[in-house]
Amino acid sequence: MIGVGAEPAPYGAAQARNDTAAQNTGGAAATGGKPAPINYAMGGTSCCGIRWATAGHHIMPYNPQVYRDDWKQLLRETLAGITVAFAQVSDSIAFAFIAGVGPLLGLHAGWIIGFTMSLIGSRPGMINGATGVRAAVLAPYVASLGVGYLFYIVVGISIFQFVASFFSLAKLVRLVTRPVMIGFVCGLAVIMAMGQIPAFYVPRTTTFNDATTIGWQVFIIVFSLLAMVAWPYVPVVGKALPPPLIGIFFAMALEFGIVRAAAGHRTPVVADLGKVGGGFPPFFWNDPQYSDVVPPLTLEVVGVVLQPAFVAAAAGMVEAVMTMEVANDMTETTNPAPDQQLLALGIGNLLCGLLGTMGGGATIGRELRLVATRRHCPGATCYPPLPPPPHPPFHPVPLSQPP
Repeated sequence: MIGVGAEPAPYGAAQARNDTAAQNTGGAAATGGKPAPINYAMGGTSCCGIRWATAGHHIMPYNPQVYRDDWKQLLRETLAGITVAFAQVSDSIAFAFIAGVGPLLGLHAGWIIGFTMSLIGSRPGMINGATGVRAAVLAPYVASLGVGYLFYIVVGISIFQFVASFFSLAKLVRLVTRPVMIGFVCGLAVIMAMGQIPAFYVPRTTTFNDATTIGWQVFIIVFSLLAMVAWPYVPVVGKALPPPLIGIFFAMALEFGIVRAAAGHRTPVVADLGKVGGGFPPFFWNDPQYSDVVPPLTLEVVGVVLQPAFVAAAAGMVEAVMTMEVANDMTETTNPAPDQQLLALGIGNLLCGLLGTMGGGATIGRELRLVATRRHCPGATCYPPLPPPPHPPFHPVPLSQPP
């Protein structure tokens, strides 16, 4: 969506339309009569050292003319965004519990990071939010220091990410070998699997559900996965709606149509895990629930949070850059400005820390889910992030939805 580069020439609406038309029609001869692919790094307006790929009169991933010429592109991005949004709910709550904090801290981190990255990040289609790596790194520090220090740690993370962006450290990913990248993805898969285990616990405890409840949860998971596998073969609509979205809706239908209505039983849903409604979060020093646990900012506190902030920042930056490389590899595209992605990540984590959340970064699981759903959907990063309303519509989402 955006990229860093030299100061471009003035770029007005007329030039944007001409460039868009040239990309959609001028390359037809070279592509067998089909529109040429969109160049994400095309020139645009520039502000504060950031080069925006779109013209100054809009902030959409593509020029609006692209959507007017191909309305299906907007539909694809919307469906991909809805799919990732539903998946983001359960994942964010699971990662929040791994970190030892409340569910709202994960949900708020999801929309803040996602919204920031969708506006400022340099890689279209990147999905960001609360992550398993962040949760695993922060968990021991939250347990030993308390949640009051968490927000200072997240702010410190953003500072380290600003420094990394300034010194263009993202280019060091070129030194990473492919076996290391495969091991990185497999390691994240293990963390994500561990994050799903609490879905089989009695809500707000560390005790497993009874055998009957777990049996119904496995029933929902298996048949939802089968629905996802079979959905692409359904005539007409099978290619229009993404299978992961169908799997989530199918899980909800099984829970309320069979498990509860027919069998008279129930499995845990998102609402059982705790309060997941609220609104826009206040600054953490103004939040009454943290007034007794947040220490005053002193040099001693800064010394305590520096080490965990550095560890979490390093892990988050590696995760972000590696996720970009995986997305580039799967979609056969490139990111011309990876350091700008780190800059956007720093801004997002700064806001997360100030607003009292656990922060986050690139989410490899949801990114793969998006790529599997629609291979080029930069707008999907704009749809998931929304502050939790007082009565969230995802209350009835089963915890045993498909992975």
